[in-house]
Amino acid sequence: SPNPNPNHQTKEESEREKQPSENSKELLSSDDVSSQKESDQAENLVSQFASLATKLGITLPESVLSSLTTVATLREKGDTGEKKEANPLPKSKRRKRARIEDCNVKLAQLRHENDVLKRHLENVTQKTHRFEKEREDAERQMEIKVKSGNAS
Repeated sequence: SPNPNPNHQTKEESEREKQPSENSKELLSSDDVSSQKESDQAENLVSQFASLATKLGITLPESVLSSLTTVATLREKGDTGEKKEANPLPKSKRRKRARIEDCNVKLAQLRHENDVLKRHLENVTQKTHRFEKEREDAERQMEIKVKSGNAS
């Protein structure tokens, strides 16, 4: 039957366009086939995730599903999206030099943290000394009471 709206595709037509024709399947290289398998596997994983979410009563927006498919496909391929250099420099050479302002800010933060830690250490040390003194006083009082109890 003729399509009443020529700009609107039926579901069957859109599915047919998504699937490669028999002739184009023969032309696919081995890389394309493995890429297609990885893509299909990624879509399958995302589909399983979406069905599990639906069973749990969670509705996922289409944009989330498409981004998950993209991420899963990239992970399947081992591609992080970064271009790899033919001859990468050692890590120490690639690192940006620290700016003086950044260093001063970091230094101020570390000095503040050091002051806080010193105060904390001082408090803990005082409490420890106080506890030790109280323990020694209690031991002396116990000795006095034991001796006075034995003397009577």
